[in-house]
Order: sequence, then C-alpha cells, then structure tokens
Amino acid sequence: MIKDLNRKNNGIKRKRLYVLRHTKVPSALVEPLFMTNQSELDLLQRPSYRQKIASSLYQGILNYYHDTQN
Repeated sequence: MIKDLNRKNNGIKRKRLYVLRHTKVPSALVEPLFMTNQSELDLLQRPSYRQKIASSLYQGILNYYHDTQN
C-alpha cells in the first residue's frame, strides 16, 4: 500500500483489539488515511483515490493467499 498510495509508512502496530481477536479467519485492521488530517481527508473525498485504496487492499489480499499456498 505504501508504494501504491505514495504515503508515509507508519509501521505495523500489534495490538490485542477485540475485532481482531474474536475472528476465526486471518484479519488486519487497515488505516490508510486519517480523517483528522485535512490533506488526507481531501484525498478520501476523491472517488479515484478511494478506488486506489480498494485496489491496493485487494492486491494485498491476493498476495497473502498466493504466499500461503507456496
């Protein structure tokens, strides 16, 4: 996503969040942008940028499943 969206990498945070602990499938909570940041909010209001986020997430899921099959 960092390359696809050309955004700063804030790293991976490992937390014991309820939504992630109470699932039986692989999961991740993704926060590509923050609505409290005005420039990021402006990006989120553009349908083309939301599509970029969705496409990048989709590709990441495909990559995950491809890697687990090998």
